[in-house]
Amino acid sequence: MSSGNWTAQAVEELEREGKRSQVRRAVVEKLGEQQCAVSAVELNELLRADGHPVGRATVYRALERLIELGFVERLDLGVAGTRYEPARHGPGHHHHVVCEQCGDVAPFSDKGLERAITKAAGALDFDMTAHEIVLRGLCGRCKD
Repeated sequence: MSSGNWTAQAVEELEREGKRSQVRRAVVEKLGEQQCAVSAVELNELLRADGHPVGRATVYRALERLIELGFVERLDLGVAGTRYEPARHGPGHHHHVVCEQCGDVAPFSDKGLERAITKAAGALDFDMTAHEIVLRGLCGRCKD
């Protein structure tokens, strides 16, 4: 699902529930713009920088509802904390590397890894609906 499609579908679903607030729309749109997972605090800061005076509790409530609806994935990344990103399976799907010293998080994709995961699920006779790989270690700045 592309970023634009994800955003439109998430907003549509929230509005279908009667959740038409500009704040929730702003949360969805800002999250849809991100290239990788962000914390609720970072998302709140991005919204405020764009002129949306959003309370942190409102951001958390919007994220929780989007998780319940299947539009957002919560990633517990240890030292990097809890982060959130659009649930996109297919193009744009990626995994994460987390620096255990500074907490930086970066996305990575690997077609060979995706094929191996799919093959493993098939060999286990497992109907996989999602997966997440997190590599932990030290980033280039911290290992030197």
